[in-house]
Amino acid sequence: MTATGFQGLGLQARDVDMAGLPDNSAQAVAIGEDDTVYHRARNADGSRTPFYALNASNQQVPAKGEKAAIAATPDDTSQVLITGL
Repeated sequence: MTATGFQGLGLQARDVDMAGLPDNSAQAVAIGEDDTVYHRARNADGSRTPFYALNASNQQVPAKGEKAAIAATPDDTSQVLITGL
């Protein structure tokens, strides 16, 4: 399945997951068609960040994967799990 557009943002994704945080914000993680992992947030005030590539652990290069999941934590942060490749 390919999700396209994301409300006109132009990102095409092969996998998407979202999490709602206790502070009423939300975060999304997506695997792009290029296998890059992208992240976006909707802040509690309704403002949004653009999609941006997540860096690989301890590296300056974008993370790559086939599947991704995001989970909210009680302290209003999130954790991302990336699998594949």
